[in-house]
Amino acid sequence: MKRIPQLVPFVAATALVGGLVVLGTATTATAARQIDGGDVKNSSLTGADIKNGSLTGADIKNSSLTGADVTYGSLTSSDVKNGSLFGYDLRDGSIGYAKLSDYTKSKLKGATGATGKTGATGQDGAAGPKGETGAVGPAGETGPAGPAGAKGETGAAGKDGIDGKDGVDGEDGKDGAPGPQGIPGLPGERGAQGDDGVVGLTEFSKSAVVANVGGKWAENHTQVGTVHLTAGTYLVSVNGIVGRSTADTTAPYATPVFQVQVNKGVWTSDNSSDYQTVTAYTGQFPAQGAAGVLEQNASAFGVITLTEDTTLTVDAFGYNADRSSAGSGEFTMNVDATFTRITVG
Repeated sequence: MKRIPQLVPFVAATALVGGLVVLGTATTATAARQIDGGDVKNSSLTGADIKNGSLTGADIKNSSLTGADVTYGSLTSSDVKNGSLFGYDLRDGSIGYAKLSDYTKSKLKGATGATGKTGATGQDGAAGPKGETGAVGPAGETGPAGPAGAKGETGAAGKDGIDGKDGVDGEDGKDGAPGPQGIPGLPGERGAQGDDGVVGLTEFSKSAVVANVGGKWAENHTQVGTVHLTAGTYLVSVNGIVGRSTADTTAPYATPVFQVQVNKGVWTSDNSSDYQTVTAYTGQFPAQGAAGVLEQNASAFGVITLTEDTTLTVDAFGYNADRSSAGSGEFTMNVDATFTRITVG
């Protein structure tokens, strides 16, 4: 192996072919005669001391040459081995745009330029063919009525329309003057017999000695009389006048309170819903032993309803404050009652 230090004439070049970075190969020149490195002083040889083409790559120490050792323009793409150069082997800005292949240029993209001005509006194109008629849209709102047109000729009479509803009755007019009396008409046919009218009034008037004073009413009352009425609703008025009919010569004298009643039935716990009564009460009878001197009066009004023909009773009874029987058989009750039917049963 030839040992030649510091060989200068090695040149590196670059080129872009078909969008790829291509590297050339180094060439060397051989000296005119074989010498040993020990015969040469360091840095004493220049490119002029080397015969062109006398060195090969084997004569160059790896990584001993730099770009400064290569004469500008001495290397071509044929001097660079394909695939031997990489991006970091090239100096920034050393390859101009004109040196790039068309393929590489197509891959380069510069910064987006400013938006250009809007061009002039082009001429309207020719009208296209008429489109199909679209679907009918919804009916619009009814517009305002137009002005009335001139009156046309009277048409033929139309058919009678349906009668309209009767209008509101007008106010009554004033009575006209009476006309002359007409001729009497013929008697009409006899009408059907009407319902029985309401019976006007039923009266009752009787007297009875009050046999018992005190005790239970159901057992000791005195029946003054009865009244039979047909079904219906009645307004009942009852009035009783009680007086001493038997003298009492022994004081203290009996002073009972008396009652007079018109009754439908006799009250019990079983028939209380059907029992009806109109009752009047007297005040307490004065302490008077003589007969026929003083009286006590009782009056009452009420309504009794009968669903069927019924017999009512008129009854009398008396009570003492001490619940004794004093005065039994000594007083007479005079009763007047009226029964006015107001509805038919």
